Amino acid sequence: MMTTNATARLATLILCLAAFTPPAHADTQRYALDMSHTDIHFSIMRFGFNRVIGHFRDAEGVIDYDANDVANSSVSVTIQTASIESGDETRDGHLQGEFWLNTAAHPTMTFQSTAVSANDDGTLTVTGDLTMLGKTLSVALLVTINKTGTDPATKRAAMGVTIKTNLDRADYGLTTAANPIANDVHVHIEALALADGA
Repeated sequence: MMTTNATARLATLILCLAAFTPPAHADTQRYALDMSHTDIHFSIMRFGFNRVIGHFRDAEGVIDYDANDVANSSVSVTIQTASIESGDETRDGHLQGEFWLNTAAHPTMTFQSTAVSANDDGTLTVTGDLTMLGKTLSVALLVTINKTGTDPATKRAAMGVTIKTNLDRADYGLTTAANPIANDVHVHIEALALADGA
């Protein structure tokens, strides 16, 4: 049984911890990705002839956005790697296999933002940790907020964004067919995110 002094010390500790807990930002709006209106795609040069385009069809994501101070904003996304589609079932099987995304061993890739800053042209730079194939590296996303407002179909607060970045697949140890297939991967996301609630 806890003594009176021990109880008092525990209560004091709890109060001290509560005092140092960062407060929630009252102006932050939470949105969740609406995958029925979101496209996550990438392109990569093949044999120098053309860029092959692929898509990830299954993902979940949350955006906490503070319009008054974007530094308070954050982004978290999880992509199911087996949902990759490139327009060819045979190629999709290769991409899911152990020499490419190895989706059996690495079923997800994740992005967790670490900083958000505003650019002079109105875009945002969202820096964060991208984990793929078991390796985590910092990447920077260029984000354009196309519109915020009420979505006509759902009557919910909504945010539409365009996101772009380039990745070097070799940085994640993905070096299969390094000569015929380029290392530079262009990533382009068109996303709709809806506020929590009905």
